[in-house]
Amino acid sequence: MTEEEKKVAHMMYHHQGEKPEDIAEFFGHHQSCICKILFPKKKKKKAAKTPGRPEKLSKEQIDRLVTKKDELVTKAGGKHDVTINMVKFSARSSACTKTIRKSFKARKITWKPMRSSIILSAKDKEARLKWAKKYQKKPKKFWQKAVHANIDNKWFPIYHNGKHRDYAARRSCRGAYRGPGQSLLEVYQKPKAGLKYNTGKKTACIMGGIGGGKVIMWEENSGPWDKHAAAAMYNGVLKRGLKAKYPAIAKKMKKKKKGAAFTILEDNDPTGYKSTEGKKAKKAAGIEVLSIPKRSPDLSVMDYAVWSSTNKGMREQEANWGPEKKESREAYLKRLRKTALSFSAATINKWTGDMVRRCKLLVKAKGGYIDG
Repeated sequence: MTEEEKKVAHMMYHHQGEKPEDIAEFFGHHQSCICKILFPKKKKKKAAKTPGRPEKLSKEQIDRLVTKKDELVTKAGGKHDVTINMVKFSARSSACTKTIRKSFKARKITWKPMRSSIILSAKDKEARLKWAKKYQKKPKKFWQKAVHANIDNKWFPIYHNGKHRDYAARRSCRGAYRGPGQSLLEVYQKPKAGLKYNTGKKTACIMGGIGGGKVIMWEENSGPWDKHAAAAMYNGVLKRGLKAKYPAIAKKMKKKKKGAAFTILEDNDPTGYKSTEGKKAKKAAGIEVLSIPKRSPDLSVMDYAVWSSTNKGMREQEANWGPEKKESREAYLKRLRKTALSFSAATINKWTGDMVRRCKLLVKAKGGYIDG
């Protein structure tokens, strides 16, 4: 059709209201030809090209690589490294290792050193899972109020001068951004974990305990930690702290009312807590025990919050001290105690209440270690 005929066809349809089949009959053309003129298809705009090289891996391909990576790591069981080449071969990917590594990095999957921790046996995991299932429905108030004290012991080195304070500060440093060839510089290194370090002062064994939003016990055990020291603690400093914090329970115990007792959470220390003398002392002091499973520091508030927060507080205080400043052992321990006692009720309750979340995570991990 000519341009003039097309104009006439449009006029007949839009202005005179003629139907496409009547217009087709008028011009002697097929109806489909007239429809193409009256209703032309809009040309699709071509998508603007993204600058740079096109992506080699789709989301589905990256998902497959991640899945294969997880399978290989599980199969390795921590006995050997799983490399990008191994993942590439297993997934039968045509992408280069650099592309796969970049794709992993975009998902925050990077190579990290294996985490050092106590290896849990199948029996350990079973015990941890059973314990978590038993207590996972307990509310925050149970951990904050029904558990009257969470106790533990820790050895604290005495960093009494500038040299030793620098060592302590370097141990607490997590890391730093560094460039190629800088890893051997002293400023990018920290003391090895577990390395014995002599400060020249006797290390302090602190018996600590928190509960009800308060530090109930914080005292040094001057002698060796054994069954006698544990018994003395239960009948001494811990009992006094519990009575002072919970006078109503102490009053009921004095009247020998049925069910009146203090409940504490402790670990499975065989030397003191689980010794025969320790058990006798707990019974005499009216203390009942909620024991966490073996190898479970992630279920002890003293381990996952109190000790580390106390050390952090000490390092923050020392940050602006000069190298010439010195402290006696007694002054250091006094400051350590003051730091521990400075924790607010809200902070302590937050720590103890976190057991609700930890029990749920432990069930989800099927008794394995939890992150957090």
